Amino acid sequence: MAGMNLEPHRPEAKRGRNMDWVVQFEGQMLVCGVLAKALYGAPDREWMDGLVAAGLFDSVPFGSDLPEIAAALDCLGRWSNSVEGGLGDEAFAALTDDYTRLFVGPGRLLAAPWESVYANKDRAVFQKETVSVRNWYLRFELGLTSEYNEPADHIGLEFAFLAELAQRTIEASDIRDGREVKRLIDAQRAFLGQHLLPWVPRWAGDVVEHARTDLYRGLAWLARGTVIEAASFFSVASEQPVRSGAFQRTAQTQH
Repeated sequence: MAGMNLEPHRPEAKRGRNMDWVVQFEGQMLVCGVLAKALYGAPDREWMDGLVAAGLFDSVPFGSDLPEIAAALDCLGRWSNSVEGGLGDEAFAALTDDYTRLFVGPGRLLAAPWESVYANKDRAVFQKETVSVRNWYLRFELGLTSEYNEPADHIGLEFAFLAELAQRTIEASDIRDGREVKRLIDAQRAFLGQHLLPWVPRWAGDVVEHARTDLYRGLAWLARGTVIEAASFFSVASEQPVRSGAFQRTAQTQH
């Protein structure tokens, strides 16, 4: 997706920021970026070795009181410890096999990575949800560039979009553009409510049930916890009850 950075990174703090507020968006950008990269494609050995070496799964920058985040850290911690010396051939093959079984096939997918599959009874892709998500990307001048004609509502792309909006919110805050900050916050609230919140928790349940590796079980718990936490922060209304998370809204986010 053009202009969308899928690589996790930690932006430097800048003077003049309200750090109690902006740290939430930095955390969202980091976690959603990791989820986007990890879920969008087949396992990348070099990138995953880098995550383990950096201790990125030792903690999560938000949602520490959520059972989903605790479960994620438990699974991801076990997996990280098992490959601490480097992701060997056997461990890498296990990840590749798990990714294929869950998200690629052949046959009926155990945890299809597209929103439209969870949103309609025929479990078909390229439905109205796909069009809606693509229009969200276009609204922010982001276009899909994949040569594989990937549906826009792939879970990795949806998390990448949330990471992108968080990054833009930080940048708008840095230049004190209050109108743009409000527009971006409103967009994140609406995108969560319309797209991620209705299906990601169910998708995560399927992954947890069927995954054979702690990595993908942990990523599923992390995805679920991230969506619940963000929904709490943005006060997203849901047809299903959503627990409060650790995010605390401040005056800057109450628009």
